[in-house]
Amino acid sequence: MNAVVYAIDDEFNLTYANEQFREIANYKGVRTKCYEILMENEYPCASCPIKNEFGFKNQCCSDVYFKNMPLNETCKREMYYKKLDLYYKVYITKNEHHPKYKYVLTAFNIDKCKKFSSAFEDNRKQTLFNSFDFKLLDFYNSIASVCEDYLIFYNLKTKNTYIPDKLLYELGYSEKSKNLFSESTLYRSIHEKDLSEFKQFIRKMSSGEIEFFDTVIRILNKFGKVIFAKLRASLTYDQNLKPNVVSIMIKLLNKKPVVDYSTNLPNRFHLKNLTEEHLRNKHTPMAILLIEFDNLTNISKIFGRNIADYVVIDLAETFQHIMKDNMMLFLFEWNIFAIKIETADIRECMELVDIIKNILSTYKVLPEKNYYLNISAGCSFFPKDSNSYNTLISNAEYALEQSRLDDKHRLISFSKHILQLKYRKNKLTQIIGDSMSNNFSGFYLVYQSHIDTKTDKLLGAESLARFTCDEFGSVSPEEFIPILEEMGFIQDFGKWVLTESVKVCIHAQKQLKNFHINVNVSYLQLLDDSFIDFLKDILNKYALTPNTLFLELTETSIVKNKNDLIQKFKNIQELGIKVAMDDFGVGSSSLGLLKEIPIDMLKIDKIFVKGINSNKFDATFIQFIGSLCSKANITTCLEGVEFESELNSIKIFSDIDMIQGYFYGKPSTYETFANEFLNNKYL
Repeated sequence: MNAVVYAIDDEFNLTYANEQFREIANYKGVRTKCYEILMENEYPCASCPIKNEFGFKNQCCSDVYFKNMPLNETCKREMYYKKLDLYYKVYITKNEHHPKYKYVLTAFNIDKCKKFSSAFEDNRKQTLFNSFDFKLLDFYNSIASVCEDYLIFYNLKTKNTYIPDKLLYELGYSEKSKNLFSESTLYRSIHEKDLSEFKQFIRKMSSGEIEFFDTVIRILNKFGKVIFAKLRASLTYDQNLKPNVVSIMIKLLNKKPVVDYSTNLPNRFHLKNLTEEHLRNKHTPMAILLIEFDNLTNISKIFGRNIADYVVIDLAETFQHIMKDNMMLFLFEWNIFAIKIETADIRECMELVDIIKNILSTYKVLPEKNYYLNISAGCSFFPKDSNSYNTLISNAEYALEQSRLDDKHRLISFSKHILQLKYRKNKLTQIIGDSMSNNFSGFYLVYQSHIDTKTDKLLGAESLARFTCDEFGSVSPEEFIPILEEMGFIQDFGKWVLTESVKVCIHAQKQLKNFHINVNVSYLQLLDDSFIDFLKDILNKYALTPNTLFLELTETSIVKNKNDLIQKFKNIQELGIKVAMDDFGVGSSSLGLLKEIPIDMLKIDKIFVKGINSNKFDATFIQFIGSLCSKANITTCLEGVEFESELNSIKIFSDIDMIQGYFYGKPSTYETFANEFLNNKYL
């Protein structure tokens, strides 16, 4: 087989050519280091790295190495060489068999024939380095079409510039003549502040003063947007050793990388590319699974970001080993992995999540620390959930968010119900935002009584926030409080609730001097540096007796933020205001919390009342906590009392100070509350 071959490296420098190639290509006088090596060697094949790598002995590698190589028909070109009077079919093939060489060109003699027009007969006499051979430029256009970077040739004699099709599109040029332009076309694409520097480089190359330059300049794309580009240029010479052509490699720095270099995982941009390719070309089912490490942010805060990054890198390597052939792992965000699974169903996704959870159950962030990772997981499926990437990824994110809210560390698959919940939340967010801008319209307060266990007399009340709107009617605090926190409105809302509650307390104290009011607060309010000053202002403005105001925080919130809140509670108590712990008994805390946290009132959760007459543990728990708090001077309030039988049993436990529940009345507006309780019956 009669073949010619050369190899070029990643920067398109000639690195190898065999005898056949050297014979038909006019490279005499090309002053490059690799050319000098080639020309000095009488038998170039003897030093061929491809030949040495595969041990072809005395045979030319073109006869052996390319004999069975699959050729890409899309890279085919036809060339006619008058010197040999031969018609060649030429292929450019990516070389994956040798680490140093990226592309290989092979030219196969098909038949002796003459099939080219007279116009091409004239052009083919000129080589690339004398002018621009249009057929050879077709090769470079072909190469440029599959490369990330752009290759420009600038002829110093004719002042013509060769610009490949891809770069022409990027720069916004529609008309082209064999990709050849005057130098002014190139100059118009360079930012005016960098143009003089670029021209200076070209002048120095024209005089032979420099042969290479490497710089960063700004160019203008088709939208007139400035893009930073890295330029690397080298100079070649003609047969008379005069500067001839400048080869310029351009790398646009706005191109998004597709690999995360810390984990070596493909990133979300590559996930998008591969998923869209799958949607275009395949019809098989596919899943996108998102895995979020719930407490990785806390790890970053406690141990430092470097440790958190190390955990992600380590887990990336670990998870790679559990990927099956139909799975591919991506880094979606710094604390979220994405897994693309082909031909997948919910069962396979659940099995994979279980494997990951088993790995994390024994994975320690630091060997000496008992600190473990939890996950949330969400997935969506093609074609069931969508046939577009953006919708698929949004649906997976919705499912992940629902898994996070459930706080059960399990996989949630996208469903229409999740979409309905998302719509409801988005609409509520909009409505609540409008309400906050309209003097808290739609929000109002209701009050539920605190009754003395021994005397059945009124002691005070708890104020509870409510919200209503035309589209959804009444909305519970469990739904609108998180929205207020996410929107950053919780401080303003909390101040409004406190102000309205204090006004009611002042009014009620006209009937009952020691009437107290309990107000729920968010831990975000307590962490606000201005909160203590606000409390001082409100006490002074309304002349409220401080010890008749109780600020309530749930046990769960206190446990999660214990270290931050202890000093805040002490600062509040220094003002004379009382602190209450709500929903005690449902969290994961121990009795030691009562010792650590400075509280004045303990509210026992209603779950213990329900079994007071049937469950010995519930009755014993209430009696024990009541007795303990009585001796520690902590006021106790038992929530959720609905029936007289429950009340009668509670009265046995004389250490419980007060009752709150439907037995005495549901939460109501202050007008209704005042009519019911601020009378002689309860005073």
